[in-house]
Amino acid sequence: MDNSSLVFVLAAAALIFLIGQVFAQRGRKLILSEVWMLLLGVVAFPSLVLYAGFNAAMEKSKTVEFCGTSCHVMHPYYEDLTNPDSTNLAAIHFQNRYIRTNQCYQCHSSYTMFGPMQAKIAGVLHVLNYYSGNWEEPLKLRGEYKNANCLHCHGDAKNYLDLHEDYVEELASGDSSCLECHSDIHPRPQSAHAISQEKRG
Repeated sequence: MDNSSLVFVLAAAALIFLIGQVFAQRGRKLILSEVWMLLLGVVAFPSLVLYAGFNAAMEKSKTVEFCGTSCHVMHPYYEDLTNPDSTNLAAIHFQNRYIRTNQCYQCHSSYTMFGPMQAKIAGVLHVLNYYSGNWEEPLKLRGEYKNANCLHCHGDAKNYLDLHEDYVEELASGDSSCLECHSDIHPRPQSAHAISQEKRG
């Protein structure tokens, strides 16, 4: 719990204590200031604590460490990212810091108006599926991986434009996929599955 959440919790506890004292004095009506204390202690402060805690959890969930260490099924992907000998695209991006922070989140978030919200909702669903056992190995990407996620960073880069000059329009329109050529992004599902099984062994 961070300091701001702790302040809200203590303030809410103090207000609820005062409200309890008010209700202990039965036989009289609440005055306006007591009604406001009731609203603050029972509604406003708990809502702020919930918001602050949820926001902190969502920010933490964007980190590579959270993705790699929060559930064992992601360990092979995390280990590949940090393996200096890996030639997979994600590892090359991670180790060269082509993306400065939160690399998993940056690559798996859509750069649309609601992309960050969709990524966070998907992440929460992944956690729920993991803890409920509603998943299978080897892991598979749900849906298609959109070129826009790659082109957000690479689309205006000179080396990209020079190397892909014959395909720029096709890639921008989605008629061709970046993954047609860049297929080794993460360890192949079978090898990640084997590593995960071996660790559980």
